[in-house]
Amino acid sequence: MKSMYQPCQYLPPTYSGDHLELLFYCISFTFYAGLSPLDRFLKGILLHDLMSPGGGDPGWSLDLILDRKLADFPDEWDACVKRSAQPEAGCYEAWANSEFSEILPETVYYTVEEVRHYIRVALSNIAQQKPESAEEALATIARFGL
Repeated sequence: MKSMYQPCQYLPPTYSGDHLELLFYCISFTFYAGLSPLDRFLKGILLHDLMSPGGGDPGWSLDLILDRKLADFPDEWDACVKRSAQPEAGCYEAWANSEFSEILPETVYYTVEEVRHYIRVALSNIAQQKPESAEEALATIARFGL
């Protein structure tokens, strides 16, 4: 039986082993405790800015992969691209060290739509749950076109 849990207060609950589990894990660290600045990882994640981090401690990353040759698992990347409404946009490769996350597999691919949607969900929930961060969260949604 799969157990349901909530990776962070800004995302909906998920099940252990669910397709979204690794994405939610990475997003939970993107907005760790909803602390400012909320965009600290978003340039690296959403704008593919190689000078900005798209991951961090304790061993997680969320990287946009535009070419199957750059994917750690090209067949899984291909399957992700086929699910996407915008296949030319590539797919995100989510990774987390399973020694810390306890999530397997360590690498999962997500469509651009999935990643952008759940980042927006997290920011919207931060705006609702933390009034002191609402202005920053809403401005971040607008700035990144979420």
